[in-house]
Amino acid sequence: MKTHVVFGHKEAMNAISKGVPVDEIGARGSLGASSAPFSSQQHVAVAVKKLSRRMVWLFLLWLTPASSIWGASIDLNTVEPLERQMLDDPFQFPSWIKQHYHQINRDNEPTAWVRAVWIYGWVNGYDDFIPIETAHEAADQALKLGLYVEWAEIRSSLIRMADAGENTYDQTTKAYANLATEARALDHDQALAYVLAGYAGYMVNYKRLDSSMAILSEAQKLLDRNAHPSLITFDLVTNILALALRYQGQLDAAIGVHQRVEETYDRHQIRFARALNLYNLGLTVFDAETEQGGVSSEKYFREALQLATEVNSQEYRAMSFYGLSVLKLREKKTDEARTFGRQSLAIFEELKHQGWTAALQRQLAETELQTGHYTEALKHVALGRNQKAEADKKHQNTLNEIQYRSYLGLGDKTQALHYLQKYMEGYKEVALEKEKKEYNRAAVQLGLQFETERNAGLAQQVSLLKKFRLVSIVAVSLMLVVLAVLLVVKRQARALRVSRKRMKEVLDNIDEGILTLDGQLKILQGYSPYLDQIFSGFGTSLVGVSIQQLFKEAKSVESIMMTAALEACVGQDEISWEMNASHLPVEIYIGTSILQLHWQALTGDTHLIHSFLLSIRDITSQRATESALKEENEKVRRLQVKLQEVLAHDIASNRRLIDKIREGWVEIEAWLFQTNRIAPAFQKLHGWKGAARTLGLKELATSLHKLESCLDPVRGQIKNSEDAIQCWSELQAALHDYESLLGNLVARTDESHPQTLFDYAALYTSEFFSRLQAEGLQPERLTVHDSVRSLKPEALEAVHEMLLHALTNALDHGFIRPGRSVPAFIQVSSVKIGDTVVITLQDNGAGIDWKRLQARAKELGLPASDRGEPSQLLFHDGLSTATSTTETSGRGVGLSAIRSLALAWGGEVAMENAPDQGSILTIKLPAKRVIIQSLLAAA
Repeated sequence: MKTHVVFGHKEAMNAISKGVPVDEIGARGSLGASSAPFSSQQHVAVAVKKLSRRMVWLFLLWLTPASSIWGASIDLNTVEPLERQMLDDPFQFPSWIKQHYHQINRDNEPTAWVRAVWIYGWVNGYDDFIPIETAHEAADQALKLGLYVEWAEIRSSLIRMADAGENTYDQTTKAYANLATEARALDHDQALAYVLAGYAGYMVNYKRLDSSMAILSEAQKLLDRNAHPSLITFDLVTNILALALRYQGQLDAAIGVHQRVEETYDRHQIRFARALNLYNLGLTVFDAETEQGGVSSEKYFREALQLATEVNSQEYRAMSFYGLSVLKLREKKTDEARTFGRQSLAIFEELKHQGWTAALQRQLAETELQTGHYTEALKHVALGRNQKAEADKKHQNTLNEIQYRSYLGLGDKTQALHYLQKYMEGYKEVALEKEKKEYNRAAVQLGLQFETERNAGLAQQVSLLKKFRLVSIVAVSLMLVVLAVLLVVKRQARALRVSRKRMKEVLDNIDEGILTLDGQLKILQGYSPYLDQIFSGFGTSLVGVSIQQLFKEAKSVESIMMTAALEACVGQDEISWEMNASHLPVEIYIGTSILQLHWQALTGDTHLIHSFLLSIRDITSQRATESALKEENEKVRRLQVKLQEVLAHDIASNRRLIDKIREGWVEIEAWLFQTNRIAPAFQKLHGWKGAARTLGLKELATSLHKLESCLDPVRGQIKNSEDAIQCWSELQAALHDYESLLGNLVARTDESHPQTLFDYAALYTSEFFSRLQAEGLQPERLTVHDSVRSLKPEALEAVHEMLLHALTNALDHGFIRPGRSVPAFIQVSSVKIGDTVVITLQDNGAGIDWKRLQARAKELGLPASDRGEPSQLLFHDGLSTATSTTETSGRGVGLSAIRSLALAWGGEVAMENAPDQGSILTIKLPAKRVIIQSLLAAA
């Protein structure tokens, strides 16, 4: 398992916050080495190893009392008090340096400047304030000034930062080796020893224990050659050495190193670093499991707690509580273990250390498991599986074991077996090779234990089943009956609630008034709000209003019959309702409003009518609309009839008749209504009627006949002047209709029809230029090349219609919608190739966005089977790539219409992007269907 050794207080916390498992971190911080046991059952001693970034051996501190330096201002030129302050409160330096760094004269105060850069990186790491480039400059300056220890520390920090970035193991080891070579050339024992200690720490990080011990041995010899070694180098070498010995299982030797450091710190009254060293010493003694281990480790934990409290280090207080909790759990003092564990957890949760929080949840889970509080243990296990601890296999497997034992204690054999299997799999995965036999033996013992407990449970279940089988059957049967009843009741209640809710929604939103009348014919509560709009004269509520009051404005006969019919049905059966319902009005007039009524009798369990349901709808506007629509439909119908009459016979003859009537119109009008010459007028009208009948103009003939009926030619008078005027107006209207129809038909007959596609060029060109110029775009030209001059008139009309759709599509989608600024060009051509007439329309527009087309098809929910090839999607009815509609495009109709017309003539249509830019629409039609046969044969 890789242990990440980081060299800084802040770096260690960042490693934890990024998810590095807590038992895989060794940190080189300002306070010595720290480590936490991961589990009392596991033989893993390291939880978090926070190794100090800088520790300075100050010989002058032997003679200087603490009170003389404590609280003094920071002096970067005097190393001894500076280093003492760094050991006392390292975290005051980043803010102080940020405040004073730019006031230091780099040229006049080079030593102070180098130490400012060194200390900032030592505590905070190099960042935007003091970048890595400045650190390199400071290292070079330190070398020139002979500040070799500072040089070694800055260079080592830069290697560590590169390793935390993108450097590989080989690159980092090569960098340390090169730095060691440079340090040897300086012939400075303290600097070389520091570099070698950092190098060894990196090797320990990757469990290269033999190589790291060799390097540490050389560093130790360098220290021994100096009577007064630097405390910074002494601290680094001893802490890396203790860590390496711990990994090798030489716990007694590691304890000796920690005690040596403890004596040094105690002698110099260094509290901050000593608190952490005491914690590590307590953990190492705890792991050694000597006879006096418990007593000794508790002593170290409590001293660490006292010092951490004095220096106000919440983190070290929490670590000390953790150590005491682990110790008390092994001593089976679960109350104290729980108290210490909760104190530690509260602090780490406040500090947001998720790795430590996970370890404390596991510790509390073990405590609750030992006391038989299995449910509480499972709760802590769930909290212990946070995201930051997922990569820690030992941690996760310990939680598996706790879950196995907790479910076993709760009697849930299935869950117990599940987590036992997970535990055994993880147990083998994390085990070292030398521990395989021990793990296998434990697996067998745990498996046998589980099988024994499971067999005992099964035997007990069989015994209970035999004793209480009959009782169980009866109980289950009763429970099923009760459950069934409850389910039915619940379902009915739910259905009723849903029904009421839906009914209320309907009543609140429907434009129809629905009410219920009781036996006294008064409105009950729960009527629809729409009634308040219809009957606005009853205040705020219609509840209690009688049916007579509601329809007081109706005819009295209707009101009396309605009331009598309803009263006759109350308390009677449905036969009575069927007999009286026909007397109830279905429409009633209230003022100018027309109300439509629908009645329904309501019966109860006795099948007797007790109330009535009435729905009321105001159909005033509906009736007006229906009347207007009916009148309009009649006009259209009559025009259609007249058109059919006109088209059924010779148009010229019809036209001559209408002209003849119009010529004699003024004269007849004068005869009838001025000079009273009824007989000649009658004769004229009679002649026109005959001619109209002969030509099949029935509507005209009928109008003439009706006018004739108003005349008495014998007496020479009009029978009824009002009727005559009315019939004259109807005749005038009919004549106007026929004139309009015949005028349009004759006009169209007289026009010179286009004979070729080229004849439509003017229409196409006008549409092309006017549309683009209206949108502020630049039209260049529209050309028509027509090689087929023998199309049937009806075929030419169809081609013309298809090209109009195509031109609109090209202008909108090729130029107007995308806002294409290039000069627009469109070419229309027709050519006969073999038995096929090929008509194309090509533009230089934006072209077809095939991806957008397929996306739109998916948005519209077209089934995959309907999508087919992208080229066919273009012609799907209702599909368009446009996101909005205009008067000319966006509805997906144009190309679909082209395809329909082409298919109607037995042809086909296709569209594709042009090679350079724009698109090409190709229409292919069979020549034998669209070309005049005589010309086709001649060709």
